Amino acid sequence: ANLYEEGEDLEKGLQFALIAAQLATPDPDEWSRLADMSLEQSDVKLACFCYKKASESDPSNVRYYVTRSGLLEQLGDKSAALRCYRKMLANLKPDQGPDFLFATREAARLLHEKDQLAQAQSLFDDAFDKFPDLITADEINLFLEMLIIVGNYEHALVICCKHANISFDYKSGSEEDANIGNLEPKRQLEAFSGLVIPDDLLAEIRSKLAVILINLNAIHLCQGLFTLFLEADPEDFGDLILEIAEALMKNRQFEEAAPFFQNLVNSEKYSEAVVWLQFAECLFGLGRLEDSEQAYTKVVELAPHHYSARLQLSKIMRSLGRPEDALLALAQDESEEMLNPHLLFNRCKLLLEEGRQQDFLDKAKLLFSRHFVTIRNKEELDAISSAKRLSCKNKALTEIRNFRREPLTETEAAEFEQSSDDVSVTEEFQLFCCACDMLFEREEYEELQRLAYSALGSPVFARDQKIFKECEFLCLLASFFNGDSFHAYNWARELVVKDIKNPAIWNMLNVVIMRADDVRHNRFLMRLMSRNPDNLALGILNGHNCLVAGTYKYSLGEYMSAFKQDSSNPLIALMLGLTFCHMACQKFSAKKHSLVVQACAFLNTYKELRGECQEVYYNLGRTMHQLNLLPAALFYYKKALQMGPSVPGGGQEAAGDENSSDMMDLKAEIAYNVSLIYISSGNPELARFYTEKYIVI
Repeated sequence: ANLYEEGEDLEKGLQFALIAAQLATPDPDEWSRLADMSLEQSDVKLACFCYKKASESDPSNVRYYVTRSGLLEQLGDKSAALRCYRKMLANLKPDQGPDFLFATREAARLLHEKDQLAQAQSLFDDAFDKFPDLITADEINLFLEMLIIVGNYEHALVICCKHANISFDYKSGSEEDANIGNLEPKRQLEAFSGLVIPDDLLAEIRSKLAVILINLNAIHLCQGLFTLFLEADPEDFGDLILEIAEALMKNRQFEEAAPFFQNLVNSEKYSEAVVWLQFAECLFGLGRLEDSEQAYTKVVELAPHHYSARLQLSKIMRSLGRPEDALLALAQDESEEMLNPHLLFNRCKLLLEEGRQQDFLDKAKLLFSRHFVTIRNKEELDAISSAKRLSCKNKALTEIRNFRREPLTETEAAEFEQSSDDVSVTEEFQLFCCACDMLFEREEYEELQRLAYSALGSPVFARDQKIFKECEFLCLLASFFNGDSFHAYNWARELVVKDIKNPAIWNMLNVVIMRADDVRHNRFLMRLMSRNPDNLALGILNGHNCLVAGTYKYSLGEYMSAFKQDSSNPLIALMLGLTFCHMACQKFSAKKHSLVVQACAFLNTYKELRGECQEVYYNLGRTMHQLNLLPAALFYYKKALQMGPSVPGGGQEAAGDENSSDMMDLKAEIAYNVSLIYISSGNPELARFYTEKYIVI
């Protein structure tokens, strides 16, 4: 090794020297020399190894531990550095108190960075117990700060009394004087009347003592400390004043905290947004809304993008009866700045409360645009409704826009701030439902359909299956009210397949089919019937389809099958009677008399099941009218005219329109049919009588 070093081949010399050091008797000086050589060659890891060997050879040498820990921190291995300090603490001798305290501070610092404060507290406790005479104000201040962070205020007060010579005064002559040592700590603090603080105590420890007593609900002992810091210059002691004010705020002692914040905001150094914000919260807690408004205004002026301050300012203005100013506080320039979702969400809620519908809809759409897709044409609407998975929806939209040579994203879309603290999905969905309700009330069905289908492309709503199902149902309603029976039928068909036994869904499908322009439902119902032959609703609908198509025998079979399942259903009995009536009216049907008799039998069954009412006699009269049995038709029509509507209160009268007749009242239709019979029989006077009496336009 010496030969290589003399030949200036230091790397080879170091390698042989390491071999020699490993083989020889442990020599801490030699290992220290090798560590220095390693550092000269910029080999920090090897230097750490050498210092480790040196410390093992001389466990009480502080320099080896400290240097090695510093090198390990340079390498980023703070866990190894912490282990090194722990090993140093374990090997130090009783006469190495200052080194023990130094190692304790460094180890506590590393533990604090790892958020292991309980272990750091244990190290400080050990150091304070072993070397109480060597404890300085800096160690006390550091330990108190750590205890305050973990919330161990009682232990912090003990440290103050034991190592900072803090004591208490109490009123003499009370019954508790003799037993004050036996009281609980909380009762003891209540019994004390004042503090005895050494004159040379650091201001940092005084402020921490105030924080400790505040958190122990012993504010009556802090008045002297409060006066001291209120008289202090905020430019020099602002950090300490702020600690006391924050502790008072934490314990909701707003009255005591307000003077501290007032002093801070009046200074040059601490007139910052964060201090003004706490001052504003303090004033709001005191109920001083006007002063709080001014403070929040200052916060917004110093930090325009602090959304929580703007929200609170808006709430205060709203409480003061100034909704326009509250809206202005939430205003954002979408063309000049990145929008905050929380501000926009609260602006939407405020606009909704104020009844400004169009402004609400505009801002709500802007808020939803963060994650909704923008539907530009009918092809995109078809694509997003037909694809099931979100990735497939996005792919379909991309293909359409590429084919049409359109930009994939909106070129003038607003930009939003990205943060983990976004508007909750539930609240945003409720706002979305409010927007849909408003569009429905305003009868803007086309915009309602566009908004509902845009929600289908939202990855935020797609994460919650319940919300996404609600969006799909809204798409069904929006399509139906907008007259888009094609898409409404698709959604209703999916609902039927998922829950085939739900009567409400069947009613919805039937309403959609009535407004549809095609007959796609025929094939769907036939296929569904093959898989569910015992479903009553399916049987009735298939019977209706066959009846409309003129295949009466098939419809008769479906109705008879349904009647066997539910013989108490008046609708099925009516349809059977009508089917026999239609068969009897065919030109080439045989046994017409038998068909009429069977029709009358089922119609009488319908009458018994439904009960005597206007609807029953009207249907019987229409059947007799179709069979050209005019005397019987007139008999039933006139009985129907003597009765009120079968569903009373179901029309416009229920909605408050007293001048309009009930929409369920069939008297106008009955009177018209009666007038037709009298006209055909050559009696126009009677026809005119019924027309003028019952048909009013």
